[in-house]
Amino acid sequence: MINLPLIREIYFGTTDRRQMFRLFDRHEQRPDRWQNDDSALCTGERFEIARAVHD
Repeated sequence: MINLPLIREIYFGTTDRRQMFRLFDRHEQRPDRWQNDDSALCTGERFEIARAVHD
């Protein structure tokens, strides 16, 4: 059996370009930013962007 991480919505609704980059950078203020691997912080997180912002 494969254990997949739960997917959680981190922003409800459709984001614009400004909000999209704020969501990308939301973990940047933590004190140990450069000490560890950051890939686990964003695992399973999702949000929707507008079609015009995608391209």
